[in-house]
This record gives sequence, structure tokens and C-alpha cells, in this order.
Amino acid sequence: MTIRKRVMVSMISIGVAVFAVWCWPHATTRPVLAEEKRSGNEAAFEKTVRPILSDYCVTCHSTEKQKGELDLERFTTVASIKNKTEVWEHVLDQLATGEMPPKSSKQMSADQQKQLTKWIQETLNEVALANAGDPGPVVLRRLSNHEYT
Repeated sequence: MTIRKRVMVSMISIGVAVFAVWCWPHATTRPVLAEEKRSGNEAAFEKTVRPILSDYCVTCHSTEKQKGELDLERFTTVASIKNKTEVWEHVLDQLATGEMPPKSSKQMSADQQKQLTKWIQETLNEVALANAGDPGPVVLRRLSNHEYT
């Protein structure tokens, strides 16, 4: 090999090594952080949200009773909650206005209500961010004379 070829090969190998060192932390941290956030959301649901729902909400809003035509018992995973965001927006409104739980039933503590509303808001924001940028179907239309000129 000539000196020119050796220099070229060594420059290419140094470039590849620098590129690999630069990309390695960026490639591994982003998916791990997303994975941790997902598992943290699931863990928070199982640890705090689901027991609160079982104690204060499911007694009236179960598959059998469905007061107000609302069945919260069917939501057993975060994925099922993310599929029905309109239900959880309604639940959040009811909690914010103080209509639920009703005064005649067992009341949750201020800390429990804060945890529940915070978790619902975070989950709804997560869904909104995942769907952001999608305008839905774009309808083509003709331009009017005024728009055309």
C-alpha cells in the first residue's frame, strides 16, 4: 500500500470511530427514556390510580351499574385509557367541578384527588402530543376567483 492509501484508510477509520462515539450516547438514551416514561406511567396507574378508582369510582360506575352511562371498570390498562380519551376528559371535568364523587358517597382525600387529576392530565397530554401534527384528512377544494387572483 502506498502512503496515500494508508493515510486515506486511517482518516476514514478515525472518522468512523468519531462518528460512532458521537452517535452511541444519542442512540441509546432516547429509547430508554421513552421506555422508562412508559413503564413509569403504567406503574403509577397500578400503584395509585387503579386503587383510587376501585375505592371511589367503580362502586357506582362499574360494568353492572353504569351510573351516568359511565363504565370505568373496563379500563384495566393505560392503553385502554388512551383509546378513550373523551371519557377521561369527562372524568377530569367532573373531578375539577367537584361533582364527583358526590357528597353523599365516600370522599377521597385532597392528596388522592390531586394524584388522580395529575395522572389523568399527564396521560391526556401524552396522547395529545402523540397525535400532534396530524391534521386529519385534508379536503381539496377549488379556489374562488378572489383567492386565485
